[in-house]
Amino acid sequence: MTVLYQGSPARAGAWAQIFATEAPDLSFHLWPGASDLDAVEYLIAWHPPAELLASLPNLKVLFSYGAGVDHIGLSRVPSHVPIVRMVEAGLVSGMVEFVTMAVLALHRNIPDYISAQHAGVWRPMDSVPATARRLGVMGLGVLGQAVLAALSPFGFSLNGWSRTPKDVNPMSDSAARKATRSPEHLIRAAPGVWIAKWIKEMRINVCGQQGLLTCSALLPDLSITQND
Repeated sequence: MTVLYQGSPARAGAWAQIFATEAPDLSFHLWPGASDLDAVEYLIAWHPPAELLASLPNLKVLFSYGAGVDHIGLSRVPSHVPIVRMVEAGLVSGMVEFVTMAVLALHRNIPDYISAQHAGVWRPMDSVPATARRLGVMGLGVLGQAVLAALSPFGFSLNGWSRTPKDVNPMSDSAARKATRSPEHLIRAAPGVWIAKWIKEMRINVCGQQGLLTCSALLPDLSITQND
């Protein structure tokens, strides 16, 4: 059994050490550098290049070590190869911490205060109560639902959009139904502050030249994709 790792060189050593310690009987290799690609049955990857996937004739499973699988380019993966999405508690809690930090910083005008501090001026700013903010989350999988649950206690009005219907406790039934219908409904329902758990094909529709966001929208981009 041969396992191949493709991804961040900074993390490659950690993966190699873990396999050496926990599964010493497995043949573990790093890409680029692996010599016998025909022997590879399992690929651990973040954003596998098309040429790598095409050079693995005996690949059985592709493990995505990032959050989600949309960034992989599913059309490049052979149809008989299952993709395993790896989710663990640290990934979820880290995303929740980052989103909470970003939302509260925008909610409390922290970027503007930092800018004013650098300019050496004092600019008092009106504060808006959380109950007057409506937040939108695109994508209601494990991470999206965890984000909604974390933001709910602050009193924000929450909306979400998912490609498939979801039952999400922190949102009202009407908001969930409205959000599920389309991303456009989500955007129009939450014109103030944005939390985007991006799905790749939504980038152009939401943020392109014909996008729906206005200059007043605040958008922490939590993309798991890479620009093509």
